[in-house]
Amino acid sequence: MFPVVILVFLMYTHKGVVLNRHDGELRTARYWAEMMSGLQQESIPLKGPLSVTDYHAIVESITTKDLQLCLECLGLDDKQLYTAIGKTVQPAGVFPEKEQLVKASPMAGMTRGGPLFN
Repeated sequence: MFPVVILVFLMYTHKGVVLNRHDGELRTARYWAEMMSGLQQESIPLKGPLSVTDYHAIVESITTKDLQLCLECLGLDDKQLYTAIGKTVQPAGVFPEKEQLVKASPMAGMTRGGPLFN
């Protein structure tokens, strides 16, 4: 596997990415709604308002051991993974209608040369 030094470096850089993304998303109402709706999930018993206000401290406190424990819970061993190959076929007796392309009319000013050359 990777040396511990590399894992710690990767952890540090990814924490910065997560925190920067969080700070950027805080400007949107959608993100706030998602964060607040997560507070009501019964599957996360100790989650409360502090998990929103102390997000930076929570992310900074994550260790490589925490990630290893999470990955073990996900079951990412080679024995537990599988590959699926799908093939799409049409059922017998189904005849699709011929698709007709509908040519979109250009919007005003969207022809070659731009709006000044119309």
